[in-house]
Amino acid sequence: MEEKNEKNAPSPLTLDDFESAFIGWNFSDYPDSDIACVYDRKECRLFFRCRDADLDEIPKAAGKDKTGKRYVWLPSQKKLGTGSRLNLEFADDILPEPECENVFEIFRHKKAFSRFEDYMGRIGRLDDWFRFKEEREKKIIKAWCDENKIPLAPDKNSALEN
Repeated sequence: MEEKNEKNAPSPLTLDDFESAFIGWNFSDYPDSDIACVYDRKECRLFFRCRDADLDEIPKAAGKDKTGKRYVWLPSQKKLGTGSRLNLEFADDILPEPECENVFEIFRHKKAFSRFEDYMGRIGRLDDWFRFKEEREKKIIKAWCDENKIPLAPDKNSALEN
């Protein structure tokens, strides 16, 4: 992840690195929250905070960089668009009308994510959901990196390479 190239500069991270950060952690949209992550443009590195795990790698300077010139805070899954919106897009784009309506009904109640996956299993669409979700998350994360002018190293076997 932090290899040096021939000019002794840090190598860019891969899309997989960012995907692991976004999908593996549930960040808040507030930099001083208990769970946060920031990308350091100079070091080409992600720094994490999880106060429950007594982990805080985030440099103090990151909180002072209001321009994003050096540090870019990773947004929450909700703000990024990888939360329940993906479930509803899947239902709308892929499922026939009765199943689609059932999904929209599921998301009107608590514990929607686990109920959604249970329902997908019952109707034989769980594998379709996971493929859809993985493909969309990669596209959304790549678009976020592009929007924030974060260069990416090519992923092995990636269909989304630059």
